[in-house]
Amino acid sequence: MTAALKSHDGNVLELWDGAALSHLPASAINNEFAYNRFAPGPFGLRAQMGAKATITLPAISAAAIIGIHGPAKLELRTVNGNAFNVAVSAE
Repeated sequence: MTAALKSHDGNVLELWDGAALSHLPASAINNEFAYNRFAPGPFGLRAQMGAKATITLPAISAAAIIGIHGPAKLELRTVNGNAFNVAVSAE
């Protein structure tokens, strides 16, 4: 499992591997439900079906990175190799 912040041209700006994701503190995961939750697992993050959360990933400085490189996307890759992408911008 990985999470990668990529520039519009596909360059990896920031990368969190399974080890980094599995060591996220509880304060980095804000679950929306008392049931079906996200949590660190042995190989990254684990989630129960229907879980929904805001997860804060530790970055050098996302605003500075995106400011330099323009629009970016966050790519999440599961242990099955499935990829999910979302556009991100500096706030």
